Amino acid sequence: MSDRPEAPRQRSVHQQRLDHRRVHRDHIAWVEDLRRWRQEYRAELIDLARRVAGHELELEEYERALNRHEAAIQAHEDLVKSHEQAIAYSKRGGITMPTEYETVHEQMDNRHEQSRQAHEALGRRHRALLESLAGVKRGRANDHQDRSAGHSAAERRLAELLREALATPLGERLALAAEVARERRLEIWLVGGAVRDLYLTGEIRDLDLLVDGDAAALAPHLAQRLEARLEVHPEFLTAAVVDREGVRIDLATARKEEYLEPGALPVVSSGTVEEDLARRDFTVNALAVRLDAERRFRLLDPFGGTGDLEQRLLRVLHDKSFQDDPTRILRGLRLEHRLGFDFEPNTAALVRQAMEQRVLGRLSGSRLWRELALLLEEQGPVARRIEHLAAIGVLAELHAKLELTEEFRVLLAQIDAGLQRGSSDGQAARGAERGPLYLVALAWPLSTTERAELAERLQLAGAARRLAVEGPDAVRRALRGLAADGAEPHEVDALLRPLAAEEILLLEVLGDDTVTEWVERWRSDLAQLRLTIGGNDLLARGVAPGPHIGRALQETRKARLNGVIGSADELEFALSRLRES
Repeated sequence: MSDRPEAPRQRSVHQQRLDHRRVHRDHIAWVEDLRRWRQEYRAELIDLARRVAGHELELEEYERALNRHEAAIQAHEDLVKSHEQAIAYSKRGGITMPTEYETVHEQMDNRHEQSRQAHEALGRRHRALLESLAGVKRGRANDHQDRSAGHSAAERRLAELLREALATPLGERLALAAEVARERRLEIWLVGGAVRDLYLTGEIRDLDLLVDGDAAALAPHLAQRLEARLEVHPEFLTAAVVDREGVRIDLATARKEEYLEPGALPVVSSGTVEEDLARRDFTVNALAVRLDAERRFRLLDPFGGTGDLEQRLLRVLHDKSFQDDPTRILRGLRLEHRLGFDFEPNTAALVRQAMEQRVLGRLSGSRLWRELALLLEEQGPVARRIEHLAAIGVLAELHAKLELTEEFRVLLAQIDAGLQRGSSDGQAARGAERGPLYLVALAWPLSTTERAELAERLQLAGAARRLAVEGPDAVRRALRGLAADGAEPHEVDALLRPLAAEEILLLEVLGDDTVTEWVERWRSDLAQLRLTIGGNDLLARGVAPGPHIGRALQETRKARLNGVIGSADELEFALSRLRES
């Protein structure tokens, strides 16, 4: 009898203990979940902070993240309340929980409290970031308004300049191209450097047109209207029309491109106007103006090129630009010197990074020399351009021994000064081209073997290879010969006649007054001398055929050059040479 009343109490205690164990297991599982959630929220917070720094996350995403976080905090609070209720339930039943359970529950309480505090701290950080993003969003809205205002101003300016330019001969051709495109129901755009130069100078210098459609189909109709010569390059999706006055109109289908590997030529396919602009090198070249019948001339400037034109900055469209096409480094240098622009800081850093990775080594020699020649052929002092090439490591990429020594600097300064003198007196380049001229200058400090290596790296052939390998030594020999005492006209002629115009120009630039006088005399007199007789004249006088006739004529020309005989004496002098032989 005494045991029976206790039975329900014993069963109740047993049940309570089972309940506590279940709660204990549940709490352990919840704690693990909380730890996992905590890690996820921490990772999410780090990601949010990173993304907001890049202005990549919108306000709504923050609000959603904050709501999720607040829901998690509420779940924690509910969990703590549940735990407290379980403890209170045990105490109301008059049950004293085993010591180990009390310890576990105290630890769980502490963990819950720590977790709650940590999540509240995360919530505060969320709210701070939320406020920060709201400020960023306001700033972006202001920037957008500024850009929109700038875009509208640039569009109005270009429209006004275009309307004025249409009255010029080039503008008339541009208007005709637009008219033909409208007849074919095609959109046509003035694009790239043509828009850039129009914005900077108010002049149309090139007729580079982009067709939102098939340029090769449009070109024949334009050629017919202009009675012009047609060139079509279907593999490049381009065409050109050259009229009777030699004016060239380049047309291209809007294209997109893909670089299968860094430094390789891209795979090109037809695309949209926007995709075509996205393949350009710098923002100032990623501009297009639509030529429409109403002459509203809509501007397409997706990368802020007109803003960079205002600030005189060169900016790449993306950070892998120089990796995709390393020739853009040289094109950028060319634009820097032509326009007086500077690389903006990030682009300058990307140039340095690309050169450290030796991206120019991925280019074929012919591509490298083509871009290098275009840079060297730009007007103005070459010394600054070559100093820039040396500073960023291009010279060392061409040849390890090619350094900007003091001797090399003096040579470049002499060339610049000589060309400036020639330009001022109207004598300029005398048939010499700047690219080959500076090729000889580049090769000047190197040995013959090193010059041959340079020519190999640039894949030079023919006259260009001879200039690079033999030109410096040929100029040095001529300098010594012309400066020698007692030099005779026929010796001067023998020295100068084999030289290219670029080598002769270097002689004038580097030589003293004696050398310059000889070059002038040779150019105006000696080089023009022609004998009045020939081999047939000697054969008619009974001379037998043979190599001796050529030698006699050479001796006769030598006598004429030296002033020993006049033109009337040529035949008798040649016959006397033959009799003596």
